[in-house]
Amino acid sequence: MANLKKNLIYNILYQISMLIIPLITAPYISRVIGAEGVGVYSYSTSVANYFALFMLLGVGNYGSRTIAQSKQNKELLSKNFCEIYFFQFICSVIVIIIYVLFIIFAADNNYKIALALQFIYLLSVAFDVCWYFTGSEQFKIIVTRGIIVRFAEVLLIFLLVKTRTDVYKYILIMTLGTFVSILCLWSIVFKQVLFKRVSFRSLLPHIKPNIILFIPLLATSVFNLMDKIMIKLINHDISAVGIYEYSEKIVKLPLSVILAIGTVMLPRISNLIANNEIKGADNYFKLTMKYLGILVVAMAFGIAAVAPTFSVVFYGNEFRECGKIITVLAVILITASWANIIRTQYLIPTYNEKIYTISVIAGAVVNLILNFIFIPLLGAYGAAIGTIGAEITLCVIHTVGVWKKIQIWEHIFCWIEYIVIGILMFIVVRLVGSHLADSIISLILQIGIGGLVFIISVIILLLIKKDEFLFGVLKSKK
Repeated sequence: MANLKKNLIYNILYQISMLIIPLITAPYISRVIGAEGVGVYSYSTSVANYFALFMLLGVGNYGSRTIAQSKQNKELLSKNFCEIYFFQFICSVIVIIIYVLFIIFAADNNYKIALALQFIYLLSVAFDVCWYFTGSEQFKIIVTRGIIVRFAEVLLIFLLVKTRTDVYKYILIMTLGTFVSILCLWSIVFKQVLFKRVSFRSLLPHIKPNIILFIPLLATSVFNLMDKIMIKLINHDISAVGIYEYSEKIVKLPLSVILAIGTVMLPRISNLIANNEIKGADNYFKLTMKYLGILVVAMAFGIAAVAPTFSVVFYGNEFRECGKIITVLAVILITASWANIIRTQYLIPTYNEKIYTISVIAGAVVNLILNFIFIPLLGAYGAAIGTIGAEITLCVIHTVGVWKKIQIWEHIFCWIEYIVIGILMFIVVRLVGSHLADSIISLILQIGIGGLVFIISVIILLLIKKDEFLFGVLKSKK
């Protein structure tokens, strides 16, 4: 339990640093390279990430689960690591060759330089072994190196990115940072893993489970990456890509903290289930669902409430439209967090990937249909509608899929209570914001009032329900 708490703290600390860094750089970048520059970065990154998917396949989740289940046996752990990484390396070489051919023969001439710089990012993916450290629950190593590299990126951005033409410098800094952070991990791997000769035959048992876990990742990529690519291809408006990128980023930054908890819990739950400790795994699921819902709803409605003021104060007038898109997109914080808890703490650890696969494929289909309908009409707003439709579809199917297996209805009722409080906070904050000009003071005031309303309301709710945790804290202070 103590080790789990440390891992949660490390991973949340890392994700918070990932929140702080964009908060430091985004206002500067948005004003220096503008919506068009941000669009170039976003488009090239989305394309590179699409190729990266085929390099990793399902290694992220599969590798973490496999290492978690074999970490007590160094021989078996080393064997699994070597086989899984060799599989990843073969896929990476094939995809990198295809990517180079794509840049030479198929890429838009206006974006070839940006796409070429993303080659460094693909090299990072080829050497990425974060799944090993996640599975062996060594989060401190990932966190410390990651934070150091990210803050070095911030320094370089302020030193080197000065004008709108420096968008390529920005891409280079971001890709090199990722590459360095990944390479640093290998010095630890060489000390911990006994490297063994791997045959192609030994890879065969890993192919099927990898592909099974890859299918939902590929489908998920449709509404995580394809929306920006489709805005560019359908509307031919690179500035709209930049506006959508920064709208989505603000929503997904706090979501990364929620997903970090799932990243920590996946290997722990997998290990408990492998050792037949079902009750322990069930308790973790219930605690996460109960208390994480408070944080999720607070962030979703809080971000939506301050979005109009925040977008102008943070990004500048060129990104004013972000306020409306952020308000719409904020709902995915709730749906994506709900689905992530079910996925990482039940479906994947219990090998119920079928439900996960069906849900994300259905979500991808919904996303593509909505994108083709609404992007030509509404541009970035259309992409937001497509993303929300996909996330709701995924969330509903996840829920229906586990309805008879776990007591999910209790958690649904609990989250509905939090949502009612979130709506109350949203109304209060918007009323306050409507009487104030867009400024830092106004933003701080809205955040403070909203936070106060939500916290007081949640405490009252927990007191009424006689919540064990809250009453335990109150008793300890007496």
